[in-house]
Amino acid sequence: MASKSFVVVDRTRSCGLELRDIVVKSGDTAHIFSRFSPALEMIERKHIDAVLVEFDTDKQTTAFCTAVQALGVPVIFLSAPFHPFDIREFGFVASFPDLPHAPKLPVQYVRR
Repeated sequence: MASKSFVVVDRTRSCGLELRDIVVKSGDTAHIFSRFSPALEMIERKHIDAVLVEFDTDKQTTAFCTAVQALGVPVIFLSAPFHPFDIREFGFVASFPDLPHAPKLPVQYVRR
């Protein structure tokens, strides 16, 4: 089976390195970027199987995703971290009910 190649755009630097480690352990390749423009250049020059990007509705994110989809590359949205000082409009709150001592709440979609 041929290995896959992924681009991860981690503007908040919250998950890129962890995702890279997971992808590499599975035998695939991950290219980590903190900005959209160099990531798009890579996607235009190299065969990329999928792009992982933190969910956001700002103009930069939507323009990047539109450009990537126009190249025929699927976009996978990652849940953005939800912190009190995070100024993005959307966030996700999740719990893990199978873990001991975890609150028994469903995954919630939060609009600020």
